[in-house]
Amino acid sequence: MPSFVNWAGNVHAEAAVRQAPDSEAAVVSAVRAAREAGQRVKVVGAGHSWSAIAAPEERWLSVDALNHVGAVKDGLVTVGAGVRLCDLVDALAEQGCSPTILGSIMEQRVAGAIATGTHGSSLTHGNIATAVRGMRLVDGRGEVVSLGPDDPRLPGARVHLGAMGVVTEVTLAVEPLFYLREVRAPLPLEVAVERIDELARSAEYVKWWWLPHTDQAVIFSYHRDPGPGREPKFTRWLDAAVINRFIFPAMLAASRAMPVLTPLQNRIVGMSYFSAAESVDRVDRQLTLAMPPVHREAEWLVPMAHAREGLERVVKLISESLKVNFILELRFIRGDEGWLSTAQGGDRCAIGAYITDGSHREAYFTQVAGALRDLEARPHWGKEASFTPDDITRLYPEAERWRALVRELDPDGLFRNRYLDAVIG
Repeated sequence: MPSFVNWAGNVHAEAAVRQAPDSEAAVVSAVRAAREAGQRVKVVGAGHSWSAIAAPEERWLSVDALNHVGAVKDGLVTVGAGVRLCDLVDALAEQGCSPTILGSIMEQRVAGAIATGTHGSSLTHGNIATAVRGMRLVDGRGEVVSLGPDDPRLPGARVHLGAMGVVTEVTLAVEPLFYLREVRAPLPLEVAVERIDELARSAEYVKWWWLPHTDQAVIFSYHRDPGPGREPKFTRWLDAAVINRFIFPAMLAASRAMPVLTPLQNRIVGMSYFSAAESVDRVDRQLTLAMPPVHREAEWLVPMAHAREGLERVVKLISESLKVNFILELRFIRGDEGWLSTAQGGDRCAIGAYITDGSHREAYFTQVAGALRDLEARPHWGKEASFTPDDITRLYPEAERWRALVRELDPDGLFRNRYLDAVIG
């Protein structure tokens, strides 16, 4: 019996059958077979969600083989749902093009990144799903559905949570390849908190890090640059192959075993790693990071109007009662019209709470969620959170419209699992 374990190791599931169709026609056959057998189907991508959104409870379907990248024409490219973002950016670069926005890592597959509302950090650009101009999927009846740019259902299907069908192909908007200059600037924590709105709007791309139990934050801002890249490849290799693979995990293990060490370790890391610096590189290399050590993540997105208050509450909570051995990250997302997009209806600030698994994790996530609840905080679909159908209805004005589209495309709940039960009701 195939066993599923996600990247972080916190989600486990057993599936009766695992299939890997290599064409859209094969996906149709697999879905129809599941329907005849009366078994639920879940598409599993790269497994990088901390939530159980893709946990396969009966049938496990992989679309990894659907990984083609077409030719760019008129600023659009059509790609297979199973292509990894890291492969997509390289294929686009060969054509002199690039996505406009990316998240922190590029191991996810395109369909999964869209499904969960994966985002980068920019009040100029929306999440990755906002680049979708068309989509093909196999619905719960085993029929192929094509959603074009003018289809009124497309805004609902962009952040689809895997609930509407098996996505086979996506058409994305891209732009000519460009370079970014990263400016890394430390600021006293109090100043960074006070100026949060100003800082978020100070460049096309901005993110904000604070290493708990230190008195400084660091602001990363990104500005378009004629290039070419000037960051030594050795630096990226050092981060990926040495620091994030050996040194950082060893420090995290020590702080997990002895939480009293956490403040001292964080101060040492902050002094050595969060200094002022600049670099220039290709957009995808600047907006993404080397794969970090295994850890746990939760993230809540609050309206920009509540960003400062939300941040102040979380900083106070950590400083007074918790030992946190990973960064607190703030990212910013332009509002969009996606029915279940976490940035639906207006600009949002994403407050990312990260920590290694250990005695403080559950209290950390629970207390941060409680502190932000009355600020209209929406949990990231791909990260750890608990919610009810009523919570989704309260937080998303288009929730019922989205649920109606799910029922239209999957009337028998073929693509549901326990996670989606809590969204759909």
